[in-house]
Amino acid sequence: MQFHGPTPRRLSSRARFSFAAAAGLLSCSVASATDYQFNGAASTPADYNTPGNWLPNGVPGATDAAFIAGGRIATIGTVAVDLLNFLSLGANGGTGTGELRISSGSLTTGSAQLGHDSGFDFGKLTVSGGTFTSSGSTVLGEQGKGDNLVAATGTATVNLNGETYLGANGNGSLTIAGTAIVNAARINVGNGANSTGAVTITGGTLTATDTMYVGLRGLGTYTQSGGSATISRMQVGQENDGPSGGPPGDGKGKGTVNVSGGTLLVNNPIVLGEVSREDNQLNVSGGTVSAAEIYDGANGRGSVSVSGTGTLNVVGQMHIGASGTGIGALSVTGGNLNMTGPGGWILVGQNGQGTFNFTNGAIDTKIISVGQDPTSAGTATQSGGSLRAQLTFIVSETSTTLSTYSASAGSIEVGTDGLDPDGFGIFVGSYSGKGTFNISGTAAVSDHNGITIGYGQGSAATGIINLSGGSLSTLNPGVDGRVRIGVYAGSTGTLNVTGGTATFAGPILNGVAFGGSGVGGTGHVIVGGGSLTAASMLNETGSDFVQTAGTANLGVVTGGGSMSVSGGTANVSRITQSALSVTGTGNVKVATSESPTASQVKTLTTAGTGKLDLANNGLIVNYDNPNPSPIASIRAALAAGRIVATLSPSDPRQAVAYAEAFEINATSFLGTNVDSTSILIRSRLKGDTDLNGIVEFDDLLALAMNYAQTNKFWRQGDFNYDGNVNFEDLLPLAQNYHVTIPLMGGIGNESFQHDWALALSLVPEPTSLSALALGAAVLRRRRI
Repeated sequence: MQFHGPTPRRLSSRARFSFAAAAGLLSCSVASATDYQFNGAASTPADYNTPGNWLPNGVPGATDAAFIAGGRIATIGTVAVDLLNFLSLGANGGTGTGELRISSGSLTTGSAQLGHDSGFDFGKLTVSGGTFTSSGSTVLGEQGKGDNLVAATGTATVNLNGETYLGANGNGSLTIAGTAIVNAARINVGNGANSTGAVTITGGTLTATDTMYVGLRGLGTYTQSGGSATISRMQVGQENDGPSGGPPGDGKGKGTVNVSGGTLLVNNPIVLGEVSREDNQLNVSGGTVSAAEIYDGANGRGSVSVSGTGTLNVVGQMHIGASGTGIGALSVTGGNLNMTGPGGWILVGQNGQGTFNFTNGAIDTKIISVGQDPTSAGTATQSGGSLRAQLTFIVSETSTTLSTYSASAGSIEVGTDGLDPDGFGIFVGSYSGKGTFNISGTAAVSDHNGITIGYGQGSAATGIINLSGGSLSTLNPGVDGRVRIGVYAGSTGTLNVTGGTATFAGPILNGVAFGGSGVGGTGHVIVGGGSLTAASMLNETGSDFVQTAGTANLGVVTGGGSMSVSGGTANVSRITQSALSVTGTGNVKVATSESPTASQVKTLTTAGTGKLDLANNGLIVNYDNPNPSPIASIRAALAAGRIVATLSPSDPRQAVAYAEAFEINATSFLGTNVDSTSILIRSRLKGDTDLNGIVEFDDLLALAMNYAQTNKFWRQGDFNYDGNVNFEDLLPLAQNYHVTIPLMGGIGNESFQHDWALALSLVPEPTSLSALALGAAVLRRRRI
């Protein structure tokens, strides 16, 4: 993968390339060319334009080469215009250092070289005023360890029109201060395997119309605390010819860019670690850095940090771990990271390995994706700050290696652009990705375009959201506020709430196919603590809702899935599921309704101290043939108080009634069609054997036909769920008969006594009246 322009020229040793030799050949080929040696007193500044300060006597001209060495210092302080073919400071023409100081006028040279030979000698060019121009190559430190320097200060203008080497194979630095202006083409900072190069800007202006390589094959550093710089492209840490951790000079480029003030504009990408696997860095602690795009760990290693008061603006994408071999890191501990251009993506692990650490500051981006492509792995940790993803927040789009985003503090807001929710919002496990989003502590996560967990279009995906603290919410009702879990076949999604607060303005679509209907993948909603609130839940076949603690407010629950509550409380408006289990200490409460409705399940399981509270609503247990009727287990659950109907105000005359639909000739129940293998359950007056809302003769007859018999059900007159039809069942029937006034000393009023006698006459083998007489006597004794 290539992220830069033409391959830069490499300078490795004098045998490979010698700038002095090149200058000598040029002087031989041009008539009247002369090599001049500056001959002023060592360590004492002397005038460049004084002929007597040169050997031979005279001032070098346009075809000449000027050598300043031996500790000598030449100065240009007049308005003179000087021309050279070649300038050498601290090299070739003598021994020791060489320095040129320009405070006025101008000097233009075909090329320049500062420090050539081995050792610690160096060349220094200081321009505090006037203009210095190098039309060709400018080389600092072809060899050696001397500190070669070009310093632009004051009101100076420095033009480096050819290629500039700051540390060709030795050491070299460029400093810019004051209001100085430096214009350059390509700049290689730390060019060779043994080189060290540096650019330091405290003021002034730097413009580079070509690439700046910071750590090409050596060590390069760019430091800016003020001023402004405009660079076409920046490559930070380029080559990696030797093994990581190898000896000095093995050709491993290492680059560091530190910006604490001023402005840096890179018109094309900043690339960290194109091949180099060293610790290549871009650190923005102050000022403003703007780039077209950033590759952080292109094929090698890189890291980007934003802290303090720094601002990093990126028009396009930030690729963190861009390729299969790339390793990238992003750290935001303060300041601002703005990714709001047309292609504003933060890709944490695009094809390689990416890490993201966010503790403070603000991030504004169009999209953030952690674990983008199949070969990638992304890890993100947020413990503070505010993140705004205007379109999409993705954890593992197609990454087959588990990628995670963990937020323990701070805020995340997604979908502020308000576009079509199908392609935007929060996605965890998108196409073939495996992603986990952990929310804990005080983290606040909100979304305007809905949440999708386990999308899986075209291939299997696995997505998990774990909420153990903080909050997770969708803000808009309807489609914009939906939560889709396990969308396409083969995908799996899990919403796991063990703490914190989940609040969804739209429905939960659990295991529902794309489009909002039909069976899709597999969805799991798990509540083990905290609270979950949704407008409704469509829980489809093959998917489940499991609650062991906490509170769930689910509205209308529909679909062919299963619902299990063994702890905590699930509040619903109505339930339509394949299976409902209420066990342990769990509670399912159906809200009281002005227009009672019927919930419906195929299997109902109750155990422990858990309760299913129907309030004033009904329940249909629509068991399938040839399965046996579960009516006996329903009676047992009622007897144990596991199925109740809490009314407000309470009415002691009522109890939870139940009956087989075929026994009472019911074809519908509370507006829902039923078949013959349905058990109907709802609160009714004690004695209402056929659940029609009135205690009348048909009910009295049913009780009379089963009086003093065992293993009977509500339909046969067992109103206290003990299986026996006796006086304890007769008494409430009598009390509720035609809902008359309280009894006056006999068992039932005149109408009841008349109908009871009639009922007895219609029973094929009349029950002895002795039991009734005995019961009446007991009643009389109790009422005295």
